[in-house]
Amino acid sequence: MNDVEAMELSTVNDISKATVYLKDLGPDVVFVTLGKKESWLLIMKSATK
Repeated sequence: MNDVEAMELSTVNDISKATVYLKDLGPDVVFVTLGKKESWLLIMKSATK
């Protein structure tokens, strides 16, 4: 992960913003990934492509 990607991920700490991103992937994803940093970062990285 480069610095730009890391910076983008760090700005998604706001739960309401993050939930909007995750809802685009499917409602079930929100419940599975919230609180799991590794899965969270992987999904957020995929969502920003």
